[in-house]
Amino acid sequence: MNKIIASFLGIFLFTVISVNAQGYKSHTVQKGETIESIAKKYNIEPYDIYKFNPGAQKGIHENSVLIIPSKSIQPKATGSDSESVTFVEHKVKRKETLFGISQEYKVAIEDIKKYNPELYSRELDKGEKIKIPIIKNKPVQETPIKKIDSSKTQKLKPYVVQKSEGLFRVATNHGITVEALKELNPNMKASLQLGDTLWVPVVEAEQEVIANEYDFYTVKPAEGFFSIEKNSGYTQEVIERLNPEVKLTGLKPGMVLKLPRKKTDSLPFFHNFIKASHTNLVDSIRLHDVSMALVLPFKAGELTVDSVPQLVKKLRSDKVLNISLDIYSGVLKAVDSLKNLGVNVHLKVLDSQGDEYVIDQLTSKGEFNGVQAIIGPLYTKNFNKLASNVMFDSIPLFAPLSNKNLKDYSNIFSTVPNDNDLSDALLSYVKKRESNYHVIIFADEEHTVSKNKLKALFPNATVASKETFTVKGIDALLSKTQRNLVFAETNHVPTLTNITNILNTLATESLHVQLATTNKTDAFDSDAVRNEYLNKLHFLYPTIDKPSSLNLPFAKSYYEQYQKYPSKFAVRGFDLTMDTALRLAQGEPLSKNTLFIGETAYIENKFHYIKQPYGNYFNNAVYVVMYKDMEIVEAP
Repeated sequence: MNKIIASFLGIFLFTVISVNAQGYKSHTVQKGETIESIAKKYNIEPYDIYKFNPGAQKGIHENSVLIIPSKSIQPKATGSDSESVTFVEHKVKRKETLFGISQEYKVAIEDIKKYNPELYSRELDKGEKIKIPIIKNKPVQETPIKKIDSSKTQKLKPYVVQKSEGLFRVATNHGITVEALKELNPNMKASLQLGDTLWVPVVEAEQEVIANEYDFYTVKPAEGFFSIEKNSGYTQEVIERLNPEVKLTGLKPGMVLKLPRKKTDSLPFFHNFIKASHTNLVDSIRLHDVSMALVLPFKAGELTVDSVPQLVKKLRSDKVLNISLDIYSGVLKAVDSLKNLGVNVHLKVLDSQGDEYVIDQLTSKGEFNGVQAIIGPLYTKNFNKLASNVMFDSIPLFAPLSNKNLKDYSNIFSTVPNDNDLSDALLSYVKKRESNYHVIIFADEEHTVSKNKLKALFPNATVASKETFTVKGIDALLSKTQRNLVFAETNHVPTLTNITNILNTLATESLHVQLATTNKTDAFDSDAVRNEYLNKLHFLYPTIDKPSSLNLPFAKSYYEQYQKYPSKFAVRGFDLTMDTALRLAQGEPLSKNTLFIGETAYIENKFHYIKQPYGNYFNNAVYVVMYKDMEIVEAP
């Protein structure tokens, strides 16, 4: 079955290729144009277009308008006409800076930015690949990329792998990357075993940390030593001793610190202090082999057509099959990633055919014997049926896309937060900052409940009616001294278009106006609601998944393999598989370790499961995001 589904995935992904503010251009899509052809026309990458037009990942059509980042058009390098330019690809290492790279290749920082325009607006990301311009008339010293920091490494030594250690932990313990560890040990197995011997760098004594003796802590924005000591119990002296780079750079948001592991009789990694940020399950892996099943409605029996063109037509027209294949492709990428972390996932792929009778057949044949967790099926009836079938075997099921009408069985994990969780997350965010806002509420008749909830939470808010929404009427309601937060609770595209147009007209540098909603409907994605306006209004809303950069290593790797960027379903398949497998790898039943594990986060999705009394588990982890600089980012 796995081979059959994989072949359909290959044909699908090979043939069905995925076909705003200052300094940007607009482009009206012409008949027959694709994202790739438009990108080529403007001398940019497809991910540049997707980044500034999030809705384009769902497809584009004739006469739709795209925002083109004109700053991404590559200018000629500075210098004389006789200078010719070639490029060297450079993979960014941890803590590397543009200054250091410019010194290594003897080129100006400005020249690097010109050919990597996204670096004008953000910092370097570890692992990303950038183009280094090499001007032939200028002296260039090509320095090989160092895999190991020679300032910390004098020689190599043999190291015996300890119990429950994976590639990531061994590499991190010795101050190198997994890639560098593999280079030092070309014959190393994909999955480390107790007693394996590896070559590792000898690190200075004060930087050596005994394996299994520390945890990781991620520094949060504006967090200082006092706050970390309060959360973890470790002083600045201890932190600096284990993390000597802190003495030079100070604490930085996102910095990962080593902290001594506290002794405990419960799960070794999950201390209360780590819940203050995202739990890192990689560092507490105890099992290196886990068994999972993926059950989706591939309906392989319906794909027996006479020719590839007929098959492609079927693949293009079947929405559920497309979603299933996208999820499957993300699951496969996760399995590969987990292997690099030292976790082997024994994955069984099963076709539910969207039929409850087939679910019973699969169960009676023993297909789920020995399986530790199941992702799917998609359809709620099939999902509930399978949950019932395997409930007495205590096999947990993860509902990948829906939280509707799920049974209260104790082995069900609802992975999608509900509407109340979304709304509450946004309202909690705003309530904490209430003193900064003058709140205005607009809600049509279909959203009376939302309006009443907002009025109760913000009793001093101004309620605007449909008749009020004229330039003159709204101008009279806006505060001239405070930041205005306007809630728009509507599914009606013409109404929403009118609201955004008026607010965009009134918003200036001195008159701050922000748009928000507790429920982002498809109306906000309509072509009539302009992205430029949402960006100018710093549109604020809750979501179960945040858009990720197409410049991330995952997106680039996915594109290289499948010739298309990952859809949200592919990313969800990846994130859910990573999270489920790593939870299993903790070595405790999910019903037990869920009580210890805090919030986990991956590429676009995060998970925090709560057990309902006498019921199932539900995920209440929600992002609050906003438009900023033509991108969607987490709200600060």
